[in-house]
Order: sequence, then C-alpha cells, then structure tokens
Amino acid sequence: MRPQPPAIAPVAAAIVASILPVFLLGSLSFRIRGDLGYGEAEAGLVLAAFFAVSAAVSAGLGRWVDSVGSRRALVAALSGTVVVQLAIATAQHVVALAVMAAAGGVFNATAQLGANVFIARQMPPHRQGIGFAVKQSAMPGASLLAGVALPAVALPLGWRWAFVLGAGAALAALAVTWRRVPELPRDDRAAGGAEGDDEGRVPAGLVPMAVAAALATAAAITLGGFFVESAIDAGVSAGTAGVVFSVGSIISIVVRLGVGAIADRRRGDLLEVVAVMVGLGALTSLWFTWRTPAAQLIGVPLAFGAGWAWPGLFNLSVVRAAPEVPGRATGVTQTGNYVGGASGPLLFGWIAETWSYTAAWWLAAVLGALACGAVLVGRAMLRREAPAPAPS
Repeated sequence: MRPQPPAIAPVAAAIVASILPVFLLGSLSFRIRGDLGYGEAEAGLVLAAFFAVSAAVSAGLGRWVDSVGSRRALVAALSGTVVVQLAIATAQHVVALAVMAAAGGVFNATAQLGANVFIARQMPPHRQGIGFAVKQSAMPGASLLAGVALPAVALPLGWRWAFVLGAGAALAALAVTWRRVPELPRDDRAAGGAEGDDEGRVPAGLVPMAVAAALATAAAITLGGFFVESAIDAGVSAGTAGVVFSVGSIISIVVRLGVGAIADRRRGDLLEVVAVMVGLGALTSLWFTWRTPAAQLIGVPLAFGAGWAWPGLFNLSVVRAAPEVPGRATGVTQTGNYVGGASGPLLFGWIAETWSYTAAWWLAAVLGALACGAVLVGRAMLRREAPAPAPS
C-alpha cells in the first residue's frame, strides 16, 4: 500500500499562529492605543516593523530553512511566536510593542519559508497547488480570527487576553507540528546542491518576480487594511462594511483553494494566470474610485477573488522554477511580499489622509498594473533560464 503524503493542516495552523500577532495588533489597535497612550502614526510603525523585519531576514533565512528542513524551522518559529504573544500581552509601552512586532516578523518569515519547503519537498507535485492554496488561505483565515477577537475577547475581557489566547494557539500549533510534521533525512534536506552548483542556483528571473510581489502585495493589502474605512467614507454603514469584508475574505479563501486544485492539473508555471489576476485586481481598484455605496459593494467579489487570491499560484510557480532550493527561491520573492506589506499601508493611508480615498485607490491601481508587467517580465526571464528539454 502506497504511503499517504503528510497532511497540510498542521502547516496551515502554524502559518495562522505565526502571523496572528500582526493581525491582532491591527484589529485591536484602538483599544491598545487607548490603554498605552500612543497615536495612529505609532500604530502604523508598529505594524510596519513586523513586515519590514520579515523583509530584511527572509532571503537569508531561506538558505537556513533549506538546510535544517521544514519541521525544525516551524518548531523554531512557533516557539518564538509563543514568547512574542506573551510579551505583547504584558507590554506597557509602544516601544515594547514595536520590538515584539519586529521579533514576530522574524518568526513569521521563518514559518512561511518552513511551510514552503514542506510543500515543495514533502508533498507530491500533483498536490502542491492545493498545498500552497491552503497555506495562503491561512492568512485571510488569521485576519478573520483577529476580527472575531475584538467582540469575543477584547471587549469583554481586555485586549491583553486576546494575545494570551494567541500564545495558547501558537503553543497548540507547536504541539501538532512536533507530532505531525515528519523530519526529512539530512540527505533529502541537502538536495539543493552546494552554493554555485547549477542545480542549486536561484534563477535571476526571481528578481523581477520579487519586485512584482512587492507591488502586488502593496496594492492588495490595501483591501485588508482600508476597505472598511474606505467603504464607510463612501457612505456604506459600518456594520455592512464589516460584514462585506468578512464575505470578501471567505471569497478569497474559496478562490485560492479552487485555483490551487486546478493548478495541480497543469504542469509548468502559471504566471500568466497570476498576471491576469493581478491585472483584474488593478481594475477593481479603479472601480473603487467610484465613490458610491453600490460601487463599493459590487466590486468586492472581483477585488477579493482576483486581487487577493493570487499568492498561492505565485508561490507554486516560484517553487516550480527552482525546485531544488525552494527556501532560497521563495525567500527572495517573499522579501518583496514583506516590502509591499510594510510600505503599502503607509503609502495608501498617507495619500488617503492627505488627498482622498479616490487618489489612494488610483495608487493601488497603478501599483497593480506595474505588478502585472513585472510578473510578465519575470516569466519571460524564467523561461529563458529554464534548462532545455532532454532530446528524445
């Protein structure tokens, strides 16, 4: 009887637990700011610290994760996340929050890369599409949990208890990871080849792909950070905007899973599909410049279904382009994700406050269009670098 491939569920739980701190810091910001006494600018810097540090360490961590394997990387990331969550729960000053957010960025980057290596090395090729879809769906899932934490935990018990529960969730994910994620033999972990070997080389085409990831993430993350406020500004009630945002997150998860399942039936890169999805996201950003309540609601399915659902296919294509070094390859491109995650909200928020949400959505549309072009450039470079097929 052929052995079954390891389940992706423990890895998805690890991703949820490792990125949950930043979503909690965002969703509970107004309660935390009221308690610790700092303003919106400092709140933005706290969130930016998480993604900025993730960007700074991602490429370097990729080589380490390729070496030690996914299990050790996930265990290290979750152990650190437990400490970070408890430290935030006891913080008394915004500086402590920023320091812990920065530390959380390190552990988040480690968990993301550990998950990528797990999917690339321990899941069969015909299941990697759904593997990356589940992994990327864990992030909007974490945002939903963070949203629920406000009425369910922070309001009746206080915001600190939300982080205590977050530490408990990370500890539970750590226990499941320890038991359910197998350790690969060292020979398999070292399959990437020595530095400088052709089979261990990171393709140069991943550089424009990292740029594309930065631009596309900067455009897409505005949905998570600003859709509700933008919709309210356009005349949608706060309650309706919140419900629509939750529906949009669910749409994003469903589309990610659907395209991941389809991707498993296709060989090679799927970057042309990624380019189309990012381009549709850019068009939806233009739609949101129409500042009527109906326009905001009508644009949600396409915005979340295309503009927020491309990362799984993107990562799958990156791993297929460099299958021997999945940690190093995705470490390069995820640097772009984190740069976009750190800069996008700051830039969008500044333009919305200085000018208008219309101007801010125009910015998101331009970023999305540029990202679409960068994906196509990277795809062309990767195709030129791909080894020629062996003669039959």
